[in-house]
Amino acid sequence: MARHPKAPGTAGAEGKNLSAHKRGRPKRAGPSRSRSADAEGTLLRPPSKKGADRRAYISEWLASIGVPAAAIRPEHQTGAGPDLYLANRRILVEVKRAGRLAGGPYAKGTGSSKSESAFEEVARYVVAERSRERLYLEEGVREKSWIGIATDGRVWHAWEWQPRPSDRGAPSRIGAWQGAELTRANIGRLASLLLDRGTVGKEWASADMSHAFEDARNALDRSFQKRRALPEVRAQQAQWLEQLRGAGSAPDADRDALFVLHSMLVLIARMIAARPGSGDPRHGFARWVGDGEARMLGDVIGGYNWSQQAGDVMRSLYRHFVPAQHRRIYGEYYTPDWLAELICSKVIDDRFIGEQIRRLDAGEEVDGVLDPCCGSGTFLYHAAKRIMGSRPARDSCLDKDGTARLVRRMVRGVEIHPVAVEMARANMRRIVPGSAESDIAVYQGDSLMAQRPEATLFGQNGGLLLTTPKGAHLVLPGWFALSDSRNMARFVRSACDDADMPPSLGADIGGYDRDELLRAHGRLREMARAEPGGAWPWRMLSQAGPMRLRGTIGRIVSNPPWVSYDKIQEEGRKAEIREMAVRQ
Repeated sequence: MARHPKAPGTAGAEGKNLSAHKRGRPKRAGPSRSRSADAEGTLLRPPSKKGADRRAYISEWLASIGVPAAAIRPEHQTGAGPDLYLANRRILVEVKRAGRLAGGPYAKGTGSSKSESAFEEVARYVVAERSRERLYLEEGVREKSWIGIATDGRVWHAWEWQPRPSDRGAPSRIGAWQGAELTRANIGRLASLLLDRGTVGKEWASADMSHAFEDARNALDRSFQKRRALPEVRAQQAQWLEQLRGAGSAPDADRDALFVLHSMLVLIARMIAARPGSGDPRHGFARWVGDGEARMLGDVIGGYNWSQQAGDVMRSLYRHFVPAQHRRIYGEYYTPDWLAELICSKVIDDRFIGEQIRRLDAGEEVDGVLDPCCGSGTFLYHAAKRIMGSRPARDSCLDKDGTARLVRRMVRGVEIHPVAVEMARANMRRIVPGSAESDIAVYQGDSLMAQRPEATLFGQNGGLLLTTPKGAHLVLPGWFALSDSRNMARFVRSACDDADMPPSLGADIGGYDRDELLRAHGRLREMARAEPGGAWPWRMLSQAGPMRLRGTIGRIVSNPPWVSYDKIQEEGRKAEIREMAVRQ
């Protein structure tokens, strides 16, 4: 599962504020006059000359005049900057130490290097952000110019880039802010410049949106308590429990609460990643969720732009709602975004990326980047971000679709926990827009391959050899084992329910392949009747997962689960780990 700590800052409080506003409750009172006066005074008479301190003074002043804290993005995701980005406003601010701009913003050395001016640095950020935004901007959003600013906190220089099809349009100088010194007489005009433009598109989701879902979570709790005795709800909860047992992570306590939470998290992940017309997300064990509760979740999700937020947006939801004791039991320790990003930048080097671009152009199989226990997808997200923002990708002839295809071919993940798989897929589809679920190479599976030695994994003709606890065998056709994991889940579920194989599973095949699949389904029904109960059928999904990793792996980035043997609660999984240790 996700292994990452909550991002620092005030995003959680901001998310709670937004949620209360959407529910029609009164918004929290704005900043007090004393706070605004203090922030203004500090900005006008900055006590420190350091650029980082002056950036903090500007951030505090922006918050005091009404810019939401969640919209003030320090060290934004475009390269190493800019220092401040006002989300949804198309305003970028680069902050320098005192005196750095004394020679003007066009002087070499005032930017990020000796050869770059402050203006060139700001222009570089604007061009990069405009290009990146095109990947994620919602349809129908009106055009708006961009404003780039260079300042040391006292002296301000501002330029405006008009919306153009090309990034090469020259900006115009904003006359009132070309070397103007900030004073009490003009600070109000600066506030108007930054505030009166309005926003572009939907508000960005913040790093922690957990509080926005509290009402929906409470509604789901009430709905479950009313419906828990219904046969279909009991069956779906049993299906959920079997899947967790198959993953070796079935809880001993709090099962009802975790069932509701997992259902909600799965639906949130599917809704965030959904494309228009993708259908009802309530399938699998989440089918029990009612229309009203699903609409509540959809209303919250639909009110935000989830693609623009950098990093793993799912981990904070998981950490907020799932109790810490359950996360510790399953070995879930968390890698912060900054560390995952740093590791990906070091491991996935430009030379490796360039070679994969060459192979893609030549129609060859590319080498992958794998996280074998990907949790909610933090490493996958930053691997994709690293590839998309790399110099080889920028210098290549790949267009937006080509770059997305490269990322989908390269970035691959395996995760044993069924809820985490949904989250990882959602994070990947956020950063690679336009991807269908089947495009994302994230599979539910057991990377340890703990069930049996590799030598007995495959049957005749490359089929997947499955063995029950009592020793019964089944060879599942290899081509089917490599298909969509949802097909495998439907195959297993119907056989364990002693029902016919769903007709749609064989709708696009015929002849020998269809007969082979029908025979395998019939054999699985016999095995399930002979050995009812238990989680062994769902372990087939975990065995098949690693088989779906087509091609070779060139880089591995991961933070493995740190679970203790004595903490494993599912006896079948415990026996597998013990047997594997003996074999080694």
